[in-house]
Amino acid sequence: MTTRALQIDILLTPIHDYRTNAIASGYTVYFYAAGTSTAKNVWTEKEKTNPYTSRTIGSDGTLQVYGDGIYKIIIADVDATTVYEWDNVKCQANTYTVQDKADTYTVQPDDDLILVDTTAGNVTIRFASVVLFTHPVAIKIKTGANNIILDPYSDETIDTDATVTLITEDDSALLYPDVSNEVWRRVDRFPGLITTVAELNQMSGVVIGGTGTGDIVTTDDAQTLSNKTFSDGIHALDTNASHDLVITPGSDLTADRVLTLTTGDAARTVTLSGNPTLNDWFNQNVKTTGTPTFASVTPGTFVLGSDADGDMYYRASSLLARLAKGTANLKLFMNAAATAPEWAKGLKVGSLTRNMISGSGDVAYTGVGFKPGSIIFIACVNASSQFSIGFDDATTHTAILDNSIDADAANTWSATASSSIHLCTGVAGIVFQTAIVKTFDADGFTLTWTKGNTPSGTGNIIYIALR
Repeated sequence: MTTRALQIDILLTPIHDYRTNAIASGYTVYFYAAGTSTAKNVWTEKEKTNPYTSRTIGSDGTLQVYGDGIYKIIIADVDATTVYEWDNVKCQANTYTVQDKADTYTVQPDDDLILVDTTAGNVTIRFASVVLFTHPVAIKIKTGANNIILDPYSDETIDTDATVTLITEDDSALLYPDVSNEVWRRVDRFPGLITTVAELNQMSGVVIGGTGTGDIVTTDDAQTLSNKTFSDGIHALDTNASHDLVITPGSDLTADRVLTLTTGDAARTVTLSGNPTLNDWFNQNVKTTGTPTFASVTPGTFVLGSDADGDMYYRASSLLARLAKGTANLKLFMNAAATAPEWAKGLKVGSLTRNMISGSGDVAYTGVGFKPGSIIFIACVNASSQFSIGFDDATTHTAILDNSIDADAANTWSATASSSIHLCTGVAGIVFQTAIVKTFDADGFTLTWTKGNTPSGTGNIIYIALR
């Protein structure tokens, strides 16, 4: 690897102790950053493989080491007494390192110029810490239409920017290390940063007319700027350089043109005057999460992106949501949270039993699968003639019941508006079990049972729950 390391020549001449004029054999040489007590590396070879911050002088009074930068050198005797102190000793070869890169790379202290091929895509160029550098570094887009992202080490910056983007072929940046402030200083200028005509004249060396806001700038195709001819066009960039409007010689801005808007993180407004028929001249392909507003729309065939015939759309959090079609004969209901429609059968046939001797009280029944809206009960007592049919919506409780007792030769019937299950096993109105729906629950219902005297047997109830 080519480095800037250079032999420290002053140590190649035999060193004598001025106090005794004896060879300084065995004395120790210490290396520091110039003007400081911060140790600074030297190396035993130009390739900078083996670093040291101190070395011992040989028996001949010499020491062969390589340095890179500006040093303070202290020579101490075997008793650690300073004999010589030399500050601001510069040792750096005039060697330049050029790197060709096409993907992510970290700039090293010995690099001078980084040429980047962005043909395959954006390339990130990172940096070792600025405190390791002793000379400027240049980065340039060699070829390609994509960007270079300059990314300093850790929380270091380029001036005040966390990153800097180079965006066009031949774009470049020249960076000087400001070690004391741990920041890179960018000193180059290029067309993308020019904000006034005066700056353009200064940059190009060509006076092109106009110095103030609203002045008209005219030029011919022969004039050049930073290796770019004006025939390449005038580029107008938005605030984050993500969109580039190019006006080239011969452009007719009053003629029909295709307008392409690539949406970024900023607002985009297109104003259409008059009452145009958009299909005549405006080809619109929209993929957006925005909320465009139209005063009125007269569409042709309205096409939605549903997956199958029978799918439905409904409002969900101010947007359209799709409900896939249900299977044959399902019905449309509102879900339990009352937030969206859903398909369901809407009917459940079930059964339950009641020990007729059980006391009065509430009993919850589950397994319906939904919250019913009404229910039909058909009830009887095993091995008896007792029977009732009832209807209940948790407000109205009605039934037709057999109000005779088992000893009757013939059944007699009556209606009630106070229960939806009514089973008599003794004297009518005295010995019985009745029930009404107290509540409809998420997965079933709760019945309030009332016992009269001492009925016997087991009540069997079949129900049809309706959603």
